[in-house]
Formats: sequence, C-alpha cells, structure tokens
Amino acid sequence: MEWQSIETAPKDGTIIVVVVEGKRMNQDIPYCPSLAYWEGEGWVDPDDDEPGSWFPTHWIGLPNS
Repeated sequence: MEWQSIETAPKDGTIIVVVVEGKRMNQDIPYCPSLAYWEGEGWVDPDDDEPGSWFPTHWIGLPNS
C-alpha cells in the first residue's frame, strides 16, 4: 500500500489515514497525519471537524487487522 493523491480516495464514508499540509493545532510540524472520512462535500476528522474545514493532500488505507 502506498500514499496516493487525495483525489483518488474513497468517498463512501470509509475511514482512511490522510496527511494535511501545514501546521495544525498550533503544532510546528510541516505535515500532520490524521484519520478522516468523506461526508457530503468535504473531509471530516472523526474527532471534531466540520466537513470541508480542512484539506488533506494524500491518503492511505488503514492496515488490515
């Protein structure tokens, strides 16, 4: 499994790992990995974000258990 452009990510509610470019939550890190899923018109962080409030650039599926 390899990182892919966010345009190829599933938009069916599947939770995936995404990477968001830029600082997040006042942390000084250039890229921030997070879990996300597509809802309606944008990506959602399962913990707290509204759809479309942030913009991941790449994604990878969760490992099989």
